[in-house]
Amino acid sequence: MQNIYVPDYLKKTVIMIQTAFPERVNKEQYFSLLYLLYDYMCDENLAIVMSYITGEKIATVTNDIWGVNQRTIESSYLLDTKNRLLKSGFASWVNDI
Repeated sequence: MQNIYVPDYLKKTVIMIQTAFPERVNKEQYFSLLYLLYDYMCDENLAIVMSYITGEKIATVTNDIWGVNQRTIESSYLLDTKNRLLKSGFASWVNDI
């Protein structure tokens, strides 16, 4: 796993995701998170956060971000991910950004 520096202004986001997914984020959850958070974060910040969460290289996450809207993501995964985020403070997080 690479060492990723997470700036202070992104730590709330990391904590929210870690609270929503106390176990490792699987592939379906990963793409669901990219899809759901894309409208709220710039590509660079989303790549930093998701690289920290998953251990993937920032360049790999960035490529996944750029292609996420062309992927088919099952609605059940999107719903589960959204519900987990909501239980972990997503609404408050949105109001803070």
